[in-house]
Amino acid sequence: MSQPSVLLALTPLAERAIEPLLFGEDAAVTPLGSVAEADELTRAAQEHSARAILVSPGLAGLSAGHCERARAAGLRLIGIALDEHDRHCLQALPVDAIVDHDAPPQQLQAQLQHQPPAVAPAPTPAPPSPDPSAAGAGGTVLAVIGCKGAPGASE
Repeated sequence: MSQPSVLLALTPLAERAIEPLLFGEDAAVTPLGSVAEADELTRAAQEHSARAILVSPGLAGLSAGHCERARAAGLRLIGIALDEHDRHCLQALPVDAIVDHDAPPQQLQAQLQHQPPAVAPAPTPAPPSPDPSAAGAGGTVLAVIGCKGAPGASE
């Protein structure tokens, strides 16, 4: 099996923890590049033909939005957890899988090879239609608030 190519979006501590998976004799992946902060993810994804991004939750500025943009570019996001706290933080992000730093190379490769099932977008519910029989039953409140005056002025 050929080694999948990945981008690294890892803190130095996380990268050091998985060095054997990245650069050792039994390397599980081929790193194409790395980013030092989350804002570089989109640019790096466009410059490299990676299949996935290995991400650690402590990456500077990482947010769910960064992860979603990377996923929209067709990349699979694999979270690398150093401990239970990292695992908890990664569960709050839209990553495709979480792998422990001491996992065997085969586990990381299996997560990188996994193709998520195609998901059809959820249908948007139609807005509720007004009930003609309730038209006269309730009232409407219209509030107008002026913004003139100093802080603390009555409204």
